[in-house]
Amino acid sequence: MSANIYSIPPLFHPALDWQLAVESQPLGAEAKWAEFVAHVSQFSEMDIPEAQRVLEQLSNAGLEPAWRAILLTGVARCQIHRGDFIRGPQSLGQAYSLTKTIDRDARAFIILEMVSVLAITGQYPLGIILLERVPYLTQSEYLLHITNYYWAVLNSRSGDLEFLDVLEDSLAYFRSVSEWATVAYHLKNIGNACRKQQNFIAAEHKYQQALDVAIEYRYTHIQSAVLHDMGMMQFHLQNYSAARDLLGQAYNRADSHYTRTFTLGNLGLVCQRAGYSKEGIQYYEKALNQAGQHGLDFLVPSIACNLAEIYEQEIKQDMAQVLYKTGYESAMCLLSQHYPCSGFRKRVIEKYIQSLKLHSNQSLEQFADSDDLSFLDDKTLKQARAHFQSALLSILSDTEMSIQQLCRRLNISRRTYYVAKDRSAEFASDTPPAFLQKFIRENLDQTWKELNSRFDTLVIKHLWERSHHNKKSLSQKLGISYQRTLQLTANISATSLPVPIQEEIRSQS
Repeated sequence: MSANIYSIPPLFHPALDWQLAVESQPLGAEAKWAEFVAHVSQFSEMDIPEAQRVLEQLSNAGLEPAWRAILLTGVARCQIHRGDFIRGPQSLGQAYSLTKTIDRDARAFIILEMVSVLAITGQYPLGIILLERVPYLTQSEYLLHITNYYWAVLNSRSGDLEFLDVLEDSLAYFRSVSEWATVAYHLKNIGNACRKQQNFIAAEHKYQQALDVAIEYRYTHIQSAVLHDMGMMQFHLQNYSAARDLLGQAYNRADSHYTRTFTLGNLGLVCQRAGYSKEGIQYYEKALNQAGQHGLDFLVPSIACNLAEIYEQEIKQDMAQVLYKTGYESAMCLLSQHYPCSGFRKRVIEKYIQSLKLHSNQSLEQFADSDDLSFLDDKTLKQARAHFQSALLSILSDTEMSIQQLCRRLNISRRTYYVAKDRSAEFASDTPPAFLQKFIRENLDQTWKELNSRFDTLVIKHLWERSHHNKKSLSQKLGISYQRTLQLTANISATSLPVPIQEEIRSQS
């Protein structure tokens, strides 16, 4: 997991008491509206959903289109803060479409928010190009200073480290206007630039100053961001124990699922590099689960790719294949939303294609008999299920998942796991039949219930053919009642069966 991607929280967090901002804010100028929204949408006195609700209510209050656009930009900021990099940029595009050519301050403000998204997603050159438009749109001292700040940060993140003086000058301005959240972020970004110059003592000093400001003004989200970057500096210095401690503190102070998830991902990275693969897997899996639960598609390619690489190193190709596929699908979703094919998105796509080629070769060499179901010929349905469950639990156990993780992956209770393990013990084998290996490998993303249902269908189809499509004979082979056989065969889609069996179904109906 790239520290570049995950050490970039929103660039600008000026936070004030939103009620005071509303009461004191003159509503006669777009620039003042922009400043107001910048304050309100930073959630200093309310959580993200509440801030978003306030902004949405204001945007529907019959205001002029330019002011509505600025408020919608605040909504977008809330969405992006939560890690929604699909709807957030869409909201920014909608906001920009509400403005007219004469709404120059509003357009400048929206462009600055677009630049913030580009910074978070690592698209620095494009962000710099957009910034060049802002001075032609606005004369607002406030917006121009933000522009100057963004310009210095983006250039430093692009590798040009000659912008420390610009950042220091910008820091002095925001100190003079008591924008303490922005001051804290200046100090953090100066610390990052010092780290890249390998001036670690100066970096540590700036990070500590940023943390002190964030603690004094109770900006917990900034505390999390600074602690995260302090932890990643220790990671780069290979002080893995210190890195884990600082990232743990960052996780505990994080204020959004997005921040917690990318911090977990970097905890996985620290453990991976330190040689603690088992702990790394646990962090990555927790991060991947949170990303899935909260729709954080932007984080999935990197987490899935890093986790897959651990399994590859441990020669767990089946698990790696599933994870590369997961990362690939998320990456393709992001590409469809106009994100560039770069970084982990490009990497996981390439890895997935490579794994498909590898599996194709393995199928030819190792699974030449993978369509052979003859091992089922002498088994009842109960025995066939036990044989399958034994192979499934054996293959998953080889991935070194804990029993708790295995049960969570299959969506079963621990009791179900132990009952199934005992029941299938007589069919335990060091080398399950090739068909079962292939079937399980291709369906690892399914739950226990889904896997067993699919396998039952295959058993019934196979033994039905062996019974010459006679249901009475089939019921004897399966070891179940004729009535139960009728129920099971009724659930098999006729169109998925060979023509002779379709005709048999019609003749018996």
